[in-house]
Amino acid sequence: MRYLIARILLPMPAILLATSVNGNAQAVSHVCKSATLTGAYGYLMTGQVFLSQVGFVPYADSGSLTWNGSGKFTGSSSLNVEGQITSRTLTGTYTVNPDCTGSVAFTDNLGDTGGINMVIIGNGAEIQFLDTDSGGAISGNAKPQQTNCTTRDVSGPYSFSISGGYFDSTGSFEPFADTGTLTSDGNGTFSLSDTASVGGNVGSRSMSGKYTMKSNCTGTTTLADSSGNSIALNFTVVSGGGEILFTETDGGVIISGAAKRQFANAGILSQVASGSIWKTTITLENISTVPTEVRVEFWADSGSALTLPFTATLQGNSITGTASSVDETINPGATLLIATEAPASPTTVGWAQVFSSGPVAGFAIFREQLSNGTFAEGTVPLENRNISDLVVPFDNTGGYVTGVALVNSTSVHATIDVTIRDDFGNKLGSATSIVLPANGHLAFVVPTQFPVTKSRLGTIEFQPTSGGGIAGLGLRFSPFSSFTSVPVTVLR
Repeated sequence: MRYLIARILLPMPAILLATSVNGNAQAVSHVCKSATLTGAYGYLMTGQVFLSQVGFVPYADSGSLTWNGSGKFTGSSSLNVEGQITSRTLTGTYTVNPDCTGSVAFTDNLGDTGGINMVIIGNGAEIQFLDTDSGGAISGNAKPQQTNCTTRDVSGPYSFSISGGYFDSTGSFEPFADTGTLTSDGNGTFSLSDTASVGGNVGSRSMSGKYTMKSNCTGTTTLADSSGNSIALNFTVVSGGGEILFTETDGGVIISGAAKRQFANAGILSQVASGSIWKTTITLENISTVPTEVRVEFWADSGSALTLPFTATLQGNSITGTASSVDETINPGATLLIATEAPASPTTVGWAQVFSSGPVAGFAIFREQLSNGTFAEGTVPLENRNISDLVVPFDNTGGYVTGVALVNSTSVHATIDVTIRDDFGNKLGSATSIVLPANGHLAFVVPTQFPVTKSRLGTIEFQPTSGGGIAGLGLRFSPFSSFTSVPVTVLR
């Protein structure tokens, strides 16, 4: 009987393929309403607007909007039209449809009015905008802002891309594009290293300067190079410091873009099970002394993104959504919980990869509801090693059954050589291998995948032929309606 339970969590290949397809098809649709938009959002919109005297000219608008959750909003922005910058305040109304589309009508203190269509993504994690006024081609997006920002809320390296142009001394418009790395020390200093294209001429530069941050998560900076050339920028911080929206404020310049915090691979969770009788809860702790942004990505067995319903709880506040990734910013010493429990069967299985801007520790617990109403749980460690030789012990004797979850975390398919040994160290069966797609996952019951292990105990060694990039987990199911995770041995 317990063997059948093991097959639910760690199904055979044919069952596993059907589970993955159904899991994606059953993604839960979120119903939006006015209250979906509540609180402050930073935004950036760019494009072109038509002026009767000169035709289409470049346009950029960046600022902050505060939604009241019941159809009204206020805001402020820095508006740049043809290099002329104007500060303005905004008031308006908004409507939200159940399918997460909506519209905005606004009036500014300059006497201008306008309309915008919007699409809400991820239960309010992002809003996409399209200006619907005639004579313009303008679009952009908005993301939530935290309250009471300080200089520490932008810390570490960011990758950025900005573009636009400027009017030279003859009045000609010169296109501009720039990409590189912006680093903040968290104490009011930016340093920048980039490659810029000015009118098609490409060069590199390094710049640095001080920045100031207001409590409403907006700020200013002036960056200068060693020759004294400088640029002045306004910025808006969104996504808990994970992204900075920039607009240049020098006269005759229309340049804007975004910088996104760089992530490092914090580790792999080799098994996620959601739906039917299974629930997985991921726990992540910020073990650094500064706020750390984390991203958890869910992957299906096929290597494609896996969409799952989730509830993320951080410092007593919970949000729900349906997505293939979750982004949050964790304060020093704080803990983030991400729980996924699909409302219907069959069980969806896959794995998760954690990225972060700083050190984090964590694990996942997947829980099974037994037929008698009680629960059994197993633990998945956050594996942060680049593994190229992995050994999983197995015991398929006395009614016990071992399962294995295996992950290929690389961007190319992997052939993994398998060596099976009994408890005397003797090799069992002939040489075999497993092929996993890029970002792929395979979960299986050992005696089903490898019949030679039936009624035996020993070890299974997994070695990818192309080097590192695998992770794995062992599970031991007992005949007494319980299970536990089994530590694996990393040889290299």
